[in-house]
Amino acid sequence: MMKNIPVPRGMSGFQDLLNQLPDMLFTVDADGNFGYVNRVCIQVTGYSEKELTQMNIFDLVDTRYQETFRHKLLSHLAGEYSPPYEITIIKRNGETITLEFNVSRSETVVSPELIITARDIKEKASVRNKLRYLSEHDALSGLYNRSYFEQEINRLELEETVPLGIIICDVNGLKLINDTMGHAQGDRIIQMMGLILQEISMPGFVPARIGGDEFAIIMPGADEIKVGTTKTRILNMITQINKNEEGIYLSVAIGSFTRSSAEPPLDIVVRNADNAMYRSKLFEQMSARNNILRTLESTLSVRDHMTEEHAERMKEMAMGFGRIIDVNGDDLEVLALLAVTHDIGKIGVPDEVLFKNGPLNDYEWEIMRSHSEIGYRIAVESKVLSSVAEYILHHHEHWDGNGYPFQLRGNDIPLVCRILSIVDAYDAMINNRPYRSALSPIDAVRELLNDRGRKFQPVLVDKFIMFLELTQELEINRNKIM
Repeated sequence: MMKNIPVPRGMSGFQDLLNQLPDMLFTVDADGNFGYVNRVCIQVTGYSEKELTQMNIFDLVDTRYQETFRHKLLSHLAGEYSPPYEITIIKRNGETITLEFNVSRSETVVSPELIITARDIKEKASVRNKLRYLSEHDALSGLYNRSYFEQEINRLELEETVPLGIIICDVNGLKLINDTMGHAQGDRIIQMMGLILQEISMPGFVPARIGGDEFAIIMPGADEIKVGTTKTRILNMITQINKNEEGIYLSVAIGSFTRSSAEPPLDIVVRNADNAMYRSKLFEQMSARNNILRTLESTLSVRDHMTEEHAERMKEMAMGFGRIIDVNGDDLEVLALLAVTHDIGKIGVPDEVLFKNGPLNDYEWEIMRSHSEIGYRIAVESKVLSSVAEYILHHHEHWDGNGYPFQLRGNDIPLVCRILSIVDAYDAMINNRPYRSALSPIDAVRELLNDRGRKFQPVLVDKFIMFLELTQELEINRNKIM
């Protein structure tokens, strides 16, 4: 910005320098008539130098800004300082452009003159608009954020808007989805809700994400019928998504409240809608959770047929072995359920790890090992599986304490887990894996004996080999194997 420097006349070298500036630079007298204009003024406005020097600045200023700029002009001529400000002008072709004006008063001439630099702020305005958008919107869902939601509530309260409806939505089981299938799947759920609420919103509505799993719509001018219709549309779209989207179950508790007079404050309207949503959530929660769990289980079966077949083989073998070693009725039922569900946590293991055609590296093993904890989180949410949740968590603990996730040792490992670990290892070895071919039963037994006292309880390994011999799974005696 140039301050207190009159534009020299007759100094061609200096004028050449001014013509190289990236911004408009011009002078106006006390009446607003143009004096000097640099080359950028000509490029921006579309007028020639001769035309501009015969014009008044108010010939260019948009009528909406003329009164503001007239007051600014008088204050500048009086020598008052003003920070940069925005003025919109009209170009020769009729287009408008918003400029940032920096103005100073020349003190070296008898008649007061103003030196003005002006810069196109299109890029600055674009950045400002983006920042405003980000400050008002939720990045993940694309909806308004809680701050904007509350601002709109306050504004509509002052305007005493009537009628006005509020809908509150809460996604059921989002934490379970995040914990089991990963945050990417949870984010997908949030984005779906964002699309639904944008789709059903009318002009003037304010759809917002007001919490991690909570959404709201402010509906100015909507009566109870309109609010009810909107809720029905939301539920219909959710039903359609659950029919068309594989591996996902979207469940949402919805509550609403409508203000038909200005008497109840809007914060009470929001609270009533929220209470209605929680009543819906309590009523639907168990059903929604069970549906989510069924979806997780079916998704695991679709992703990994080997896991489904493995589970059935495991159930049959574990129950047979359990009966041989006199596992009682209740524990036998637990063992059977654990045999089928112990790998349910693999729903949260990415395909590139679960189906890798080769040995896993250290990082991939860390991901794979997480399936026991993911399985535990799924099981504790289910009435059917809660009884085996702890056993799912510990089914990869080792007799010598070098297993995971808690490095339990010896008899601290639940009996059903000690049994399952042997059955699981044997079944895995005698069946093909993406990274190796199946071993023969004899070689698999050799591996069990190698890990006797390390991964597996010695006495259980001995009894399992006896079980294999009794069931003719292994038609060879132990001495030959050794």
